[in-house]
Amino acid sequence: MRFSGKFAIAIAPALLMVAACSGGDDTENVDPNATGEAAADAAASVGGSPMADKPVQSTGVPITVGEGVLSSPNDFQMAVAFYEVIGLEPPLDQWAKEDPRARSANEFDRQSVASRVQQELLLAARSVAGVGYVELNTSSRFGEYDMAAQGFRLDALDSSRFYTWNYGGGQYKLTMENGNGASLWKIGQDDARSIVESMSYRQVDLKLRIKIVGAMPEGQGGTLKGKIVAYEVFDSNERKLGGMVFK
Repeated sequence: MRFSGKFAIAIAPALLMVAACSGGDDTENVDPNATGEAAADAAASVGGSPMADKPVQSTGVPITVGEGVLSSPNDFQMAVAFYEVIGLEPPLDQWAKEDPRARSANEFDRQSVASRVQQELLLAARSVAGVGYVELNTSSRFGEYDMAAQGFRLDALDSSRFYTWNYGGGQYKLTMENGNGASLWKIGQDDARSIVESMSYRQVDLKLRIKIVGAMPEGQGGTLKGKIVAYEVFDSNERKLGGMVFK
């Protein structure tokens, strides 16, 4: 069964600048409104010059994506999005049985409670139909201006980094396959000087748009391969400083 409907907006996950993935999901805390968190690949290279950009790969299982946008998705939405993209129905019945409300109900009421929870999950899952893009808000440091490349390198946009969400015992990842190439925020020297002189520290806020280009099942969860197609850059006062768009 495929879902239809409009998209919901939830709280943005935070990008953790660490070289390890977050831990597994605890089914005692299953909640369709829980937020996800981001992590960096344990094999990330965090020092030296940026790595060469690796080509976007669509390997894995066949995928079906639309034009729908998930803005700051929560754990439940990303779990459903993974199943939506690979064309399978999410295990809503199992997730409902693991919901704290069903697990805490007595043996006489447990089945009816689980049924009500499953209906709630079904309605929430419909908001993910036709997903093809994910929008995320994060922050990033930037280094010294690259005179040759005419821009700043944004540390957060590294191909080795990825976001993670945990739901129903599974972990769901979203990669940035073209992160190394997209990390160059092109900006003229005069504007760059003005930005550096106006800031006490080199950090900006980003609004990313990531296109889903592939999927790979992994255990009870899986990875959605993403390609950054655009981002906007803001200072701490929400003043727009620039942005990039990629084909």
